Amino acid sequence: MKEIVIVSKGNNAVAYGEGVEIRKTSTTGVSANLSALNEVLKTVVPTEAGETHRIFLMDLVQGINAGYAIDYVKTGKQMNGEPLNEADLAGYKEFYELYKDRLLNVRFNLVSYIPKMRDNKVYMDLRSKAYAILNSMPTANTVAPTQTVIDPDKELRETFDKLIKDALTSGNMELYRELKVERDKLQAPQVSSTITTNAGNQMPVPTFDVKNGGSIDDIDFTINSVKTDTTATTEETNDKPIEFEIGSTPTWDSTQA
Repeated sequence: MKEIVIVSKGNNAVAYGEGVEIRKTSTTGVSANLSALNEVLKTVVPTEAGETHRIFLMDLVQGINAGYAIDYVKTGKQMNGEPLNEADLAGYKEFYELYKDRLLNVRFNLVSYIPKMRDNKVYMDLRSKAYAILNSMPTANTVAPTQTVIDPDKELRETFDKLIKDALTSGNMELYRELKVERDKLQAPQVSSTITTNAGNQMPVPTFDVKNGGSIDDIDFTINSVKTDTTATTEETNDKPIEFEIGSTPTWDSTQA
């Protein structure tokens, strides 16, 4: 059996094992872990039945270990009902696409389970080496994106908005409907964002259309904001399991060595 440990700090993640050293940086700690995991599946684990690869995951993505992360893909939401970050959701989707062809060759455990294993010296050594690589990586916590509104029809849209408001004020609903139809024909404004990391790198964020043809002033662009990952910076804190509000607690085979 081949063992691979995936550890993370902030928005960096490292996968380490025999002949494996993968470093990943993403917009969140979860997506960084998923990016490292997916790279392991693509480049290390074969699709045909063969040697088992045991992958130790961080608690951030323990839904994969417990089996309920598939619900994240189905609903697009976390266990607490909050919408998943787009990068996280894409990472989970990619994982299940890769995993279905490698099901016979993969087992999962939590990194925080390693100290509880019998004869765990080899696994503790793997974890320590993975953290050493991780700590050598530059800090890459992201901040809120800088947003740029691209609206070639801005002046015309503002004129329509004013005329529509005047029509509503005067009660002229026929003119209101005509104006609204014409305004809705305009090219939709777009928001282009750039995330700047404190390492000085810029990461593009996908541009999206503003729906419903509304005025720019009525649009809430905060849905494209990025929350700074607050993952702790020590091994001990990283190993503390995340507690989800679920009906039952997943269990793992405590006899694995």
